[in-house]
This record gives sequence, C-alpha cells and structure tokens, in this order.
Amino acid sequence: MRIVTSREFRDNQKKYLDMVDNNEQVIVKRKSRAYKLLPVTDDDMLVDIPKEYRLDP
Repeated sequence: MRIVTSREFRDNQKKYLDMVDNNEQVIVKRKSRAYKLLPVTDDDMLVDIPKEYRLDP
C-alpha cells in the first residue's frame, strides 16, 4: 500500500493511477482525511446512458 499526499498525487497522477491499474492500493492523504483510489468497473455503472446522449452511439 502506498500513502501519498494530495500534492504528490497531483504531480504524479499517471504513476499512481498506473499503480492502481496494477492492483496496488493507493491512499491519498489530504489534511485530516484520506481517500482510497479504486478503478471503476462495469458493475459500478448503474445508469445506462440513452443512445441519443452518448458521444459515440
């Protein structure tokens, strides 16, 4: 697990998002709060966007 500051994450987003893609846990610490990065999966998509509103129907 990697814990980084929000500034470190902002400066190196690609690095940390690649780590999440490789099943590594990344926590972004900001003042007294922390956020866990997770990839969005098909199961997370609860709403189906109608074809007329899609960018590539």
